Amino acid sequence: PEKSVFTIEDLAHALSNINRYTGHTLLPYNVAQHCVVGSFKIAPEFAYEFLMHDTAEALIGDVSTPLKNLMPEYKVIEKRVELDLARRFGLSYPMLPQVREVDLRMLATEVRDLMPEAARDWECLQGVVPYPETLRPWSPSKARKMFLKRYYQLTGEKK
Repeated sequence: PEKSVFTIEDLAHALSNINRYTGHTLLPYNVAQHCVVGSFKIAPEFAYEFLMHDTAEALIGDVSTPLKNLMPEYKVIEKRVELDLARRFGLSYPMLPQVREVDLRMLATEVRDLMPEAARDWECLQGVVPYPETLRPWSPSKARKMFLKRYYQLTGEKK
């Protein structure tokens, strides 16, 4: 990863075209939207961290957690990519607990709103309160645009 050349636009494009939950949602729901929506749910000082927390998926894909747990070599690669992205974009590594907390609430919200009824009982979500707003999936083009808009808003960089 250290030798790869890519831009924030490349990451936004990829994240907007990668479905969460390996595509098992009722409607396509992409990683970019997850990152943007969650960046508004967390305290403002952690919004950038949340927006960028899944950017490794733009480079190595979104692998389901049960499968990932069976692949120790994948986890090594994932950590290398996450560390490189943290260095490049000024992110904390490992992920901050505040980001993990909002990510779990986002998971509960996404499962409630986007998963088939039969797939909504997740043990890891016992006691986790979803956000009250209902999620409506964005198109990849909208998600890409919103991800970049939020990125430039949070960093103060010019497009």
